Order: sequence, then C-alpha cells, then structure tokens
Amino acid sequence: MAMREYQCADCGHITNELFDSSYPSSVECENCGATASFKFSTFRSIMVFRDGYDWGAGEYFDTQRQRDNYLAEHNLRKVHSPPKGNVKVG
Repeated sequence: MAMREYQCADCGHITNELFDSSYPSSVECENCGATASFKFSTFRSIMVFRDGYDWGAGEYFDTQRQRDNYLAEHNLRKVHSPPKGNVKVG
C-alpha cells in the first residue's frame, strides 16, 4: 500500500489517499470538489543503528567501545544472549 498526496489547484487543499496498486494522476478534492493533482512529496526518516543490547548490563550501546567502557567501569561481564528462565527486563 502506498500513500500519495494530491493538491487542489483551486483551493490549495492537500488530500492524502491510500492505494493498493494503481495510482491515479488526479482525484477529487475533499474540500471543494475540483480536481486535485498528484503532488510529489518527500519525507525524511532517521534510523539509529546500535551495537546491541547487553543482558549483563541491561543497556543498549551505540558502539562496542562504549559497551566495553561501561562494563569495565561497573565491573560487569559481557553476556551476548538472554539468560535462561524467567527474565524481567527493565
């Protein structure tokens, strides 16, 4: 499914439509009933990649170095998989 934006040439109203497979080049404006044309829109998404969750520390770390420093400061050891049994995560 894709969401497309259409802008009315008469009133300027922007309509968002959700489509399965085919995308019309224009739709009827929700505001005034005139023809609304496809508006090319852009968006930005930000993804944060992290080194991972350390079960021993109970924290997420951005880098391996950050994890190692934290573990050394708190006298903890690395645990790469969850402990067996019932575990309550914070």
